[in-house]
Amino acid sequence: MISTIIPVFNAERTIALCFDSILKNSYKDFEIIAVDDGSKDRSLAITDRYAKRFGNIKLIRANHRGPSAARNEGAKIARGEILVFVDSDCIVAKDWLQKIWNNFKKHKVQAVAGQYNDSYDKGFFSRFALYELLFRERRFGKFMPSGSTCNFSVKRDVFLALGGFPEDIMAGEDIFFSNQVSLRGKILWDKNNGVTHCFKTTLKGYLKQQFGYTKNSMRLFIRHPSLAFQKTLHDKTNYLEIVLTGLLLLSLVAAPFNSVYLLVTATMLALLVLINIPFISFLIRRQGPLFALKSVPIIISRNFSWLFGAFRGLIWD
Repeated sequence: MISTIIPVFNAERTIALCFDSILKNSYKDFEIIAVDDGSKDRSLAITDRYAKRFGNIKLIRANHRGPSAARNEGAKIARGEILVFVDSDCIVAKDWLQKIWNNFKKHKVQAVAGQYNDSYDKGFFSRFALYELLFRERRFGKFMPSGSTCNFSVKRDVFLALGGFPEDIMAGEDIFFSNQVSLRGKILWDKNNGVTHCFKTTLKGYLKQQFGYTKNSMRLFIRHPSLAFQKTLHDKTNYLEIVLTGLLLLSLVAAPFNSVYLLVTATMLALLVLINIPFISFLIRRQGPLFALKSVPIIISRNFSWLFGAFRGLIWD
């Protein structure tokens, strides 16, 4: 049996899509464990309706403690040899579980990680977010140093031996946990078994997400400094982009007082664009020159979100 564990928090827009896609899978020996993490919207009611209708869906009601605690609660009652983690805003293919099971049978690995392979929404910002991830993940080979819980499977005995996800880390917990898995054995990277993701559809939503991701990554690195330098899902080029964006911000502030800083501003902007030339070229190949051109100001805005998020992460609550 495979146990598919889904943490659910305010996911009324997507959770039914997630359930429906898993239920349609060709591999039939599975259970779904949905852990409602104190949702304030209709997520609990929707999940409860599915649990009453389908016998292989179990619902756990929990207080809001974060995704790590929710996943750990689900794992406590899981009966499967393989624990499969997926997010409530993801949609899977019909052969998703079968491919996961085949990977564990074929390869001597502790875990299997997959990627996002499509966006449910076809708008500009959703596609930009998708291609940003696909560009970053292109560098991975057959095995990975870490994986994301949007699409991550691990042997149940390995999960229990590691004590599950760290519940004191509200984000980046998947990086930490999967890195611990990789220290015990191999994590297979299956780029052909991705999930469709419901990305943010507005610039505000996208930038807010990037801010939060960087903030929590900074907090993770403060607690576990070695992770900042190990090979993980994080692209180390981002560090340089954050530094250059900080210098850009300082030059913008100083420019009204000394025109020399206008040159510094132009230089920082040029360097940021230069660093992102490979990504821009990737966008041209995937979506064409116009899409890539429209993406340049989004890249700069994203970098400012990273800068402010990193600074916020340094100021511990």
